[in-house]
Amino acid sequence: MTVAVPTATASILSYIFIQANWKLPTADVRLYFDPGDCAFMRRDNRMWLQKRVKDGRPYRSVVMKFSRDYLKEFFHTLNRKDIPADARREKRSLVKFPTNRLDVRSLFESLVPYFDAGVSPDEDILKMKMAEGMFAILKTDENLYASLFDFVEPWKRVRADIFLTHRYSLA
Repeated sequence: MTVAVPTATASILSYIFIQANWKLPTADVRLYFDPGDCAFMRRDNRMWLQKRVKDGRPYRSVVMKFSRDYLKEFFHTLNRKDIPADARREKRSLVKFPTNRLDVRSLFESLVPYFDAGVSPDEDILKMKMAEGMFAILKTDENLYASLFDFVEPWKRVRADIFLTHRYSLA
């Protein structure tokens, strides 16, 4: 089954469980995800997701979405000296995490009982898990700071002629 993932307006952290394989082509690159893999997709990107059911078991994953508002709020809680000054936003829109990280595995597996029971975790638990997800992302690669906390909206461009006329009009 192939699904078009619309342009993501939020940064996404996704964990694949034992029931499926994932194939995600971005631009000219195809990345394959196996059970236990985790990936971060930065916002403002479009991708194709191809779910591959293995041995008749249904596809299963957990996804965390970090909205721009959440990221701004989280950014203000960080200690400024802990933010790497040389972090650069990468061109890669998808970052595959190293395999078998215990922090990532425990984060996502701790959410499974809620899904299995059909119960939503309370607000405090959700906030804690979201923060845990953020720290997992930031621990993966220093450059992800720049991807997560770049709050410039790429579709808003200033037209130079209007800007210059408005700022420097001769009246």
